[in-house]
Amino acid sequence: MIDPCAKFYENRNYKHVTFALIFMKTKTIHREKVNIITLGCSKNMVDSEVLSGQLKANEINVVHESNKKDHNIVIVNTCGFIEKAKEESINTILQQVELKRRGKLDKVYVTGCLSERYKNNLEAEIPEVDAYFGTMELPFLLKKFDADYKAELIGERLLSTPQHYAYLKISEGCNRTCSFCPNSLIDRITEPKIMPEATWSSILTGLREVRYNSAFVWSRYSEALSERRILERIREVRDAAPASHICVNSNGDFLDGEYLEELEKSGLDRLWIDLYIPDSKYYNLEEAKTYHKQFLARIGRKSVLLDTSPELTHRVQSKHMEIFTHVRNIAVMTALDMSGRAGLISFARKTLRTAPCYAPYKHLVVDWDGSVVVCCEIRSDSPSHREGVVGKIGVHGIGLVDAYVRLAEWRASLRTYGPKKGPCASCNVEEYPSTRMMRLLSNLLAERESPAVSIMKTGLWPILRKRRRLK
Repeated sequence: MIDPCAKFYENRNYKHVTFALIFMKTKTIHREKVNIITLGCSKNMVDSEVLSGQLKANEINVVHESNKKDHNIVIVNTCGFIEKAKEESINTILQQVELKRRGKLDKVYVTGCLSERYKNNLEAEIPEVDAYFGTMELPFLLKKFDADYKAELIGERLLSTPQHYAYLKISEGCNRTCSFCPNSLIDRITEPKIMPEATWSSILTGLREVRYNSAFVWSRYSEALSERRILERIREVRDAAPASHICVNSNGDFLDGEYLEELEKSGLDRLWIDLYIPDSKYYNLEEAKTYHKQFLARIGRKSVLLDTSPELTHRVQSKHMEIFTHVRNIAVMTALDMSGRAGLISFARKTLRTAPCYAPYKHLVVDWDGSVVVCCEIRSDSPSHREGVVGKIGVHGIGLVDAYVRLAEWRASLRTYGPKKGPCASCNVEEYPSTRMMRLLSNLLAERESPAVSIMKTGLWPILRKRRRLK
């Protein structure tokens, strides 16, 4: 694989740098002062302002693009969009590394888009940088200063622009606000949403404790592939639960051939890609085919057609994992009786639910901050869904098993016919018809002491499992 940044490294004198490092000077400054250098677009400017705010809140002296040269630490916020932007970023990094070599700086850190995309290449070619960070690794960067990420500052930043204007950042987290998703109504993209390390560690511990061997899925209201740290996360899950079936649901916007190969090597079992075309009252199959063709060209793969109704569906060529693509828009979602997301989507089919729901029996759903919710329709950050949050993993000793136990009351309230409480009252997903047979089955399954229960569960499980695979 050819490194796209390679031509910018050719003029470096590695022998000189290596020799000079042996005699590197040290600069003594009683108090650290950080200078942030921002390259690229206004989105990067906002990131730098957020970083400045976090550092200042931790009582760290910080300036932005200062020419006074009275700082001892530099953070370069890079851009990796076009070749000239990459060249400017790499040259800036080299300039700061040279200042460090001459004893003018103590530390050089690099963050931003270039570091997100080419971190491994940069670490190999410019190892003098003290640490590289991706676009959503602010808490890890702060740790280098023994600083804490202050969640109460979300939305706050230290402006570097004149007082009469400021940049607004609108493309973080999931990069889309689809009309049939609550992301179109609830802001989940203004600031990075990163799972706390305590939560992630507790999840991995739980997987090991129960010897987990079923599906582990990244899905719901965030775009999993927007940060390449997902590759490390997949490997960690594979190590903790070797027999698990690891899946990622994605919109495919961040995917290219190189990224796909990395996902295949990481241990991922299934990649489910929903490609979204512009909303329309009707589904344009020819438009869907054009979008899909462009996507295949971007990832450099071939595919096999599986279906054209209600949406274009393909299986993408891969020797290492299952890859499925679905090209959809609002017309498709309507034809599929779209989920109302427990009352959040106003134009979805309305209902007052009385049918049972077995979702809390089948899966455990954890939000980005560790919040354990009743099912995947619930959003922990929605005021109307707060009743559906039962606790946070990694907080007060709550682990995976504890989280499942905490859902017991919800399971009891949902397993039979009758009015439902909280956000479940308006849920329109998988409403079983109120027939005599279905009511009988529901009542039998609710009687946990009945000997018929284990027999029925054994017989029904293969049917229910097959039904889920066909969706």
